[in-house]
Amino acid sequence: MKMNIGKSAGVLALAGLSLMCLPARGQDVTGVQTGETAQQEGEQPAAPPGQTAGGPHLTIGGGLSYQSEADIHNTGENFSLTRFDLLLGVPIPLNDALELTTMFRYGLDSYAFHDGPDPWHNIHTFSGTAILHYQLDPRFSIYGGALLRVSAESGADFDEAFSGGGLAGVNYKFTDNFSAGLGLAIVSQIEDDPLVLPLITIDWRFADAWRAKVGFLDVATMGYGGMVEFQPMDQWLFDFGIQFHKARFRIETADDVGQEEAAILFAQATFRPSSIVDLSGFVGVAVGGNLRLEDSSGDRITDHDYDAAAVIGLKAKFRL
Repeated sequence: MKMNIGKSAGVLALAGLSLMCLPARGQDVTGVQTGETAQQEGEQPAAPPGQTAGGPHLTIGGGLSYQSEADIHNTGENFSLTRFDLLLGVPIPLNDALELTTMFRYGLDSYAFHDGPDPWHNIHTFSGTAILHYQLDPRFSIYGGALLRVSAESGADFDEAFSGGGLAGVNYKFTDNFSAGLGLAIVSQIEDDPLVLPLITIDWRFADAWRAKVGFLDVATMGYGGMVEFQPMDQWLFDFGIQFHKARFRIETADDVGQEEAAILFAQATFRPSSIVDLSGFVGVAVGGNLRLEDSSGDRITDHDYDAAAVIGLKAKFRL
């Protein structure tokens, strides 16, 4: 049965903000999403062994993933997808309560279509985020910032591939083990109406080694979803969950627009051999996938679902 992501307004809105490349899990000091943070809701968490708590850290990371061949409905074609990305995160403390987080990211999505025409091939995405986070008191924090993204196929007109917007919200720490946030973002889309997006985040430590999160996740790609973490020891972290994503990009042919969306069910393991290194591997399955081609005005040319496909990948992150 098809998971009808594209036609569900609520899921689409939440998944849509993944287009803007918000900071990845483990990077965000703004509280926009529910990763490990340098300063979260007024709490100064314990740093990894050998790392100074609360200090600014340059983060460099990268990842590689492969999505196996999947049949495209009603076409006789199939495709596979290889993703590669690099990121740079720079938190800038301005004073004890105010911090600016910047994130720069490059992604390459390489599509391989078989038994038919290639609607697109290599998609390059450059994105940047700047978010200001202010700690009002030990429980309340607010944030706001800007997002910018350009995404296009090799040979396409990158000047016609920009999207961006802004966001703002508030986070509240109810107890030492539970915090939640609510905000709003307005983001443009390539040849489509701007989206007004709710931002909902939850971070709930319901047992000593267990934690549930809702927010923005970085698995094979950026997206919105939920997961459960299990950390049996300092050096190992296991998580599993679901992530929704949607991407729109300018393609070379007639300046048309491509779109791909899916949900990824995943399981991930992270090994921390030292205080500055995270090494992760994940497996999963992409479900509810859809490929859409539109003309340069945003009118539909083709729109096809695709079958479930296995996903596997590796990631590395370094804190300097």
